[in-house]
Amino acid sequence: MKYIRQVLYYMFRYFPRVVLPVLPSAILLGIFYRQTKPLVFVKDFAEAESTVIADVFGMLFEKNVWYYIILLPVFFVAVSFSCSYLLTMVYKHFRTGKLSVRMPLSNVNHGLEAVMPSVALIMVMLMAYKALFGCIVSLITEVFVGGGAPGIGAAALVAVLGFASYFFVIFFLMYPVVGISLMLVYGYTFTDAIGESLHIGGKKGFLSLLLGYMFPFVVNAVIAYILMAVSAPQVVVIIVNIIVQIFVIAYLVLFSIISVFTQQKLERIDLKKLY
Repeated sequence: MKYIRQVLYYMFRYFPRVVLPVLPSAILLGIFYRQTKPLVFVKDFAEAESTVIADVFGMLFEKNVWYYIILLPVFFVAVSFSCSYLLTMVYKHFRTGKLSVRMPLSNVNHGLEAVMPSVALIMVMLMAYKALFGCIVSLITEVFVGGGAPGIGAAALVAVLGFASYFFVIFFLMYPVVGISLMLVYGYTFTDAIGESLHIGGKKGFLSLLLGYMFPFVVNAVIAYILMAVSAPQVVVIIVNIIVQIFVIAYLVLFSIISVFTQQKLERIDLKKLY
């Protein structure tokens, strides 16, 4: 719980300045992107009359090809810029004791080299996960119901599989998330940062680190299931998703830099009282 407390304390203490850099990407993702689609997909799956592979992929992926040609690159740029801005801003705060939203282009440029490779890897991993999940679900339905309407048993099995596989892949995304700050702080290359991130936390501190990292995804999943259960109107879903994206993006950036400073026992000037 140590990292959850540290991240939430910092986030809400400096809330306006933490939110401002991530607001554009959060609005974009909140409107057009559903990270938890493999989770809420269960409802569409249970109500489907056909579960052949084409139908399953149609439930998991956007049908409009322009989504992948235009929006995915826009997501990549927006998230990379927002995370770079916030990460560099917080890093300077830790080093100098001053937190300022000024000079956004300078902050973005300073952190972009560290952020972009990890954001690209995370996006590729999520896309690959959805494709693999779709193939597994299609195989299950082909075996149990011959590609027809799923029964209660098949729907329940897919629900459990969706929940378990979602957090399984999210677990492995922790390493590029932590690697971002290792690149920024130490100047590691991308591959060196990923390699070093595998050892961060050690045996004793790993559980605390993992719980701190998983927290926003658990919150996101719970909210997604609630919205699905109450069949919330689309406007409500979009508004809630924007708020959730603000929280998740800001939390993960703060978790990345705070966990590295904590694990590496680096001095944080922002915690000192300056007279």
